[in-house]
Formats: sequence, C-alpha cells, structure tokens
Amino acid sequence: MINRFRFCATLCLAPALMLLALGVPASGEDITSNVLATNAGLDVGSALWSGMYDVVVQGDYAYCAMVPGLMILDVSTPGAPELVSQVYMPGGEGRAVAVKDGYAYIADFWAGLVIVDVNDPAAPTIVGRAGSPGSAFDVVVTDDFAYVADGFYGLEVIDISDPSMPSALARQTTGYIAYGVDVLGSQAYIANYHEGLASFDISNPGTPVVTSLYDTAGVVGRGIAVAGDYAYVVGEDQWGLAIIDVHAPASPQLVSLHPAPGLVFKVVLQDSLAYLANYVKGMQIVNVASALSPVLLGSFASPGTTYGVAVSNQVAYLANDDYGLQIVDASDPSSPTLMGEYNTRGRVHDLAVSGSVALVAHMTEGLSIMDVSDPSSPHELSRIELFGNVKTVQLQGDRAYVSTSDSGIVILDVSDPGSPSILGIASSEAVRWATAIEVAGDYIYVSDRNYGFQVINVANPAAPFRTGGMNAGDAQDVAMQGDLAVIAAGGLFFASVANPGIPVPLSVFYPPGECTGVAIMPGYVFAADGYTGVAIIDISDPVHPVWVATYNTPGVATDVTLKDGVLYVADWGGGVLALDVSQPTHPIPIGFHDTPGYATHVDVDQQVVYVADQNALVAIPLTVSAGDANADGQITSADIIYTVNYVFKGGPSPQPLATAADINCDGQVNAADVIGLVNYVFKGGPAPSACG
Repeated sequence: MINRFRFCATLCLAPALMLLALGVPASGEDITSNVLATNAGLDVGSALWSGMYDVVVQGDYAYCAMVPGLMILDVSTPGAPELVSQVYMPGGEGRAVAVKDGYAYIADFWAGLVIVDVNDPAAPTIVGRAGSPGSAFDVVVTDDFAYVADGFYGLEVIDISDPSMPSALARQTTGYIAYGVDVLGSQAYIANYHEGLASFDISNPGTPVVTSLYDTAGVVGRGIAVAGDYAYVVGEDQWGLAIIDVHAPASPQLVSLHPAPGLVFKVVLQDSLAYLANYVKGMQIVNVASALSPVLLGSFASPGTTYGVAVSNQVAYLANDDYGLQIVDASDPSSPTLMGEYNTRGRVHDLAVSGSVALVAHMTEGLSIMDVSDPSSPHELSRIELFGNVKTVQLQGDRAYVSTSDSGIVILDVSDPGSPSILGIASSEAVRWATAIEVAGDYIYVSDRNYGFQVINVANPAAPFRTGGMNAGDAQDVAMQGDLAVIAAGGLFFASVANPGIPVPLSVFYPPGECTGVAIMPGYVFAADGYTGVAIIDISDPVHPVWVATYNTPGVATDVTLKDGVLYVADWGGGVLALDVSQPTHPIPIGFHDTPGYATHVDVDQQVVYVADQNALVAIPLTVSAGDANADGQITSADIIYTVNYVFKGGPSPQPLATAADINCDGQVNAADVIGLVNYVFKGGPAPSACG
C-alpha cells in the first residue's frame, strides 16, 4: 500500500480534503462526466470506414456523412475518386451533411450538430458542436442558421453565426418523427414520417410557428426537397414520391403521387428532374416538369443499400451504406451508367493486435492486415480474400489463425504483413464455424458455435488436426488460464485441458444474461453478459463457480479483454468501457469512449485500445499527461480527488500509474504527489513532470 499521511500533511492537503468533505465525486465514479472530455481530448485513430448515409458535392470535393464521421473525397476525376481526409466523430453517427462558406455541418444522430472547418479539405477540423435531445437525421443551412430534423423532438433551430460557438435558439415538435428538412424563404418544411409534411414560419428563427401539418396519405415521409411552389416528399408505403403544392403554406394541397418501389430516403432536384435515393433499388430519375404528371425516365441499380444522393453537372453521387460512394453519369437520364466508385465494403467484425500489426476480420470481405505503428493513423497494408465469411481472427507471433465459414480455420504466415501466405488449413470437418480462437503452445482452442469446444494441434501448421472437443452449447468465446478453459456459450462452460486431446468438462454456470465473451484472471472470470452487463464469477473452485457481482453497462456487453488489472468492455451501442478490477468484486469505471458504431470486439496492445466498431477500426490511446489522474484531458481538482482516493481510500488506480500519478518521478505514488498537484492547481506551483 502507498505511504499514508505523515508530518504536516493535513495542512498541506487542506484544499483536497475540503473538496472531499463537500462530497465532490472522483471522476471514476461519474463516468458520464468524462465522456465528452475523453472524446474531445484523445488523438483517436480510425480506419476501414463504412456506412455512408449522405453526400454533398461542391467543386472538386464530395463531403460524405458516414457512421464514423466526415469523409472528404476528391472527385475532380469522377472515374477515380481519391480519399483526401476524414474526421472521426465519437458519440454520434453521421446521417446528413450540408456545406456552406467553408464549413461542413453534420447531423450526427445522438451527438446533434457537429461543425467542421473544411476551408482546407486536406486538414478538416472540428470547431463546434451543438447537442440535441433527439436524433439528428438531417440538416439544412441558410444565412446564420442551421435547421435540424431532430427525430421525435421535431425541428431544431441553431444559431451558427459563430461556427465555433453554435447555440440552440428554438425547438418545435412536429407531432411525429422529423426525418428530413428543407427551407425555402421564410418557411421550413419537415418530412414528418407517418404524419407526412409539417411546415413552420421561420421569419423569426428564434420562434418558429407551425404553419400547417399535412398528411401525405400513401407516402411515409423520410426525405424532402422544396422548390418553387412545390414540396417533394419521399419515403415508404404505397407510393415513393408525393408532390405537394405549398404556394400557400397554410393550405398545402396534394398534386400527385408517383410510385417508387422500396424505401426512398432522399430526393434532390436539378432543373426539372428529381433524383431519388432508393434504399434497395439504387436511384430513380423522375421528370417533374409537370407536377401533375411525373414521369420515370431511368434507374440505376446499385448494389447494397442507398441512403443519399447529390447531383452536380449531370453527375449523380450515391451514398451507399455497403459500397461507399458510387459516381453515376446521368447525362442521359434514361440510361444512367457507373463512372467510378470509392469502395468502403466490409464491416469490421473482429480484430487481433500485436505490436505494429492489426488483423481485421470483415465477414464477407476477407481479412485486412493493418499497420498500426502510428495508432492515430492506421492504414491497410494488404487484404486477403479467403473462403467464405471471415468471422474471427487470432494473432500469435508471425502466425494468424482465421476462421472462415467454408474452410474451417486458415493458418497464415504474416511475417511479411504486406504479402501474407497460407501455411495450412484446419478443415471444416474439424471446425465448422469458429467464433473465437485462443493459442497455447502447440494447440489452438476454439469456440465453434453449435459444435461446441474444439482443440486443434497446430505444431505443424501445414497439417493441423483435431485432437478432441466437447459439447458446450452455442460456443461464442473462449479464455484460457493454465489447464483451465472457460467457454462463453450463453452460459459458462468450464473444462480441464490438462490433456489437450481430451478436454474434461468440469461444470456449467448460467449468469443472468447471455454470455458472448469471457476473460479470466486468477480466481475470477468476467463474462460479457449481454443486456445485464458484465457478470463476475468466483472460480477459486472451477467445479463449483459462484456468481459474486454484476456490473451494469449502458449498452449490451458483447466482448471483454483483461490487461494489467483493467477490464475493457465492448458494449455494442454503449461504446467501450474501462473498469478497474483490481478488486474483482467491486469494479470501478475509470474510462469510457463512445464509439460512433457498434462495438463488437476489443483488444489492447501497447497502451492502445482497439475496437471493432462494425463501421470502423477505432484505436484509442491510453496515454495521459502527467498529473491527469482521471484521464479526462485536463489537470484540475478532480485529479487531486482521484489521487487522494487512490492513495488514502483504496480507490481506483490512475492508468498508467507512473505517468498519470507519479508527478515527482520518485518511483512512488504517495502524499508527495498529492501535495504537488495541490500546489499546481491552487497555488501556481510547478507543472507535473512526465516521467513514466
């Protein structure tokens, strides 16, 4: 234990003790307060983006709203678009983008409105944020105001006269779900889902007033564009496009309905043509010169799912969730043809990291081998197409073990990451659908879904063979410690592998949730237990495991990884959490990063947390500044409290301990470090030293 109070410590520590007496919580006790600071303060790296929802084209650049953030592409040569830059945006999910006067405005779903300076497209910078209570689906910008379609919370008006300090002016509900927004003159129009069309008088943007609510029978409003006397509402239901006369906004009148099979998310207008982004059908081009008689001119069948469309100089740009940006020649509307594409195929499903190399499993799109020597800027070295879906991956030295749906487990030599080669295959007769792989000596231990738990001898990688196995429910994950194997399979299955060829069942234990991930430390197992969070099991006697605690996470716990007394939890829509489990029965939150996608798997290597976030590989550094005990990006009284709690009350350890807390570099964390922090924060003393 760290040294306790000695001579005159009470006087020296008075400011810290006063804060504690007032009941100010340590940052580890208030995980929510750390989210924004953590998200804003860390140099988070990301790569392998997918999930494109919207696109706007200005000049030579396409600005793409994606789940992980904003991507900017050079489309000066439409047949060969090139990546210029991307801005990672934690906490949200980029749904729509508008660009005006050198700034991009992103409707970032849960995170509200994010403003990015794009005056230099190669170096975009987030300059402002305006949170919203709902779900920001769409945004349009005019004059000094951004109008946001904010889901159940309706229309939100935000003052952006100073992009670095946006402020919410007003909010007006629409009676249902605001999905799309457009502005014409002094009227804002909302695609209002089942309620059709809502319009507001915004002559005074600070006090929008409902002008009318109109039920577009036959079209469930998802997107909207307004031009001249007409509003064009697109969506789902019997018809895809409704054209409504709004020349008298208080008395809208239906002019015509046009069929568009499927689900239409967005419409843009150019000249007398309407371009429809159709979820599963690609794009339709409709002649709306006669509002009374719209005519379908042509269609482009896009693979995947299309959410957004932009048009510039008779070229259409399609935002495709699965395939990225598709660029289509629409000069002949009756026969649009593909010109080029920027492909973002491949969800990030699983990962394994060692040193400067990360392997990423893409399910349908093979295996990526990434250079993560600079975690803030990971990049792909190679991609190998394997046999069937790539479900999971494990890395041990220069060998990678990759689960495929058609061929079992493929063993790769990745000593040259840019040119991997196949060493051997454990056939699908031995392993059918591996979901997790652990390596120990000459064996790999495999969770094999409905086929249970398998053990494969890989001493000769060219000729691997199954040595044994056992039934283990719907096996999803496996963790090893010595001769003990723990399999997450809804419940927890315990087995002895003292003889790897004949695993011996020891016991089965069912926590309250649905176990899909597992990590082990001496005496305890931590299970990712779905909606219930993390289950903690005492396994001092693995024949008779005992549940001791559950830590409720904000999302759905899907995977866990343990390193240096800290448990990292992939929490699906809840991002990734760090829990201090040095006292296993009393886990304490010490960090949280709200990833934009859905965190399915997590790995930790060299002070970086890597997350498979479905729509991106995310790399979150753990390094913090000297004195920043709670890792929130700043040194304040909260760090004093955090350090006092650790030194004198057995609270959570600053991570990493030497860097964050040993500010006088004497090799210990004690009262002297607390005094140093007090002097710095309250008395203008010397800044903490970086020594760890």
